Amino acid sequence: MASAQQLARAPRVIHLAPVDIPAQADGTRRLLSELGYVDGRNIRLEFRNAAGNVDALPALAQELVQQGSVDVIIAISTPAALAAYKATHYSGAVSRSVRRRDIKMKLGWQRAVAMPKEMMG
Repeated sequence: MASAQQLARAPRVIHLAPVDIPAQADGTRRLLSELGYVDGRNIRLEFRNAAGNVDALPALAQELVQQGSVDVIIAISTPAALAAYKATHYSGAVSRSVRRRDIKMKLGWQRAVAMPKEMMG
């Protein structure tokens, strides 16, 4: 387990979705783990959703960005991706493909972590 100091420096990853779907969150954890990223060890993973109100996504994304220290936003839908894009021009936003093993997503995630201040699509 990472020390508190190491974890404080770990990338902050936000899973942004219109609604909470536990299977989706589990899939995100599993995919990240396959890529070597584990919450509490080498990333800080947070799950945020708009409780089914898609119109609330832009404000939620803006709030997250204003809090600071967001390194990557994993957007789980087109509205979430658009909200993340509009909220920031510096945080790495990676839109998760329907196919979890999509090579583009894997490469996009790795580039976002390597260069967290770039906008990824």
